[in-house]
Amino acid sequence: MSEFKINLTDRRRILVQLFYRYALTNSDISVIKQDLLDETQEKLDIPTFEIANKVADQIFEIIDVIVPVLSIKWQWERIPAYVQSALIIGTYEIKNTDTPKPVTINEILKLIKFAMPDYEYKYVNAVLDKMEKPNG
Repeated sequence: MSEFKINLTDRRRILVQLFYRYALTNSDISVIKQDLLDETQEKLDIPTFEIANKVADQIFEIIDVIVPVLSIKWQWERIPAYVQSALIIGTYEIKNTDTPKPVTINEILKLIKFAMPDYEYKYVNAVLDKMEKPNG
């Protein structure tokens, strides 16, 4: 694993892209974890690697937190894979880090707007806004 340090904005982008790849291929968690160990070690700093592992370990619990706040019109399976990945990373960050919720939401929205300019980003904003930080 590299000794370099990845800034928070790049870390979010890398994590969303990483989990997007697995969402597209419908990979098992064991595949994700093995890939983290094999293929991506040189591309990730230690904190990013650790977060990726934590998200992989908690992915089903994170999705279980997201699904109840989706609007009636939306089903998890119908949400584009990139948006699913962004919601997973955004929810994880809101629930598990000290980063202020508005900062997380803003950064995730930037990723959505860049990767999917025609997607209704306000929907992502609404879903992430419903997430509560522990103790606050």
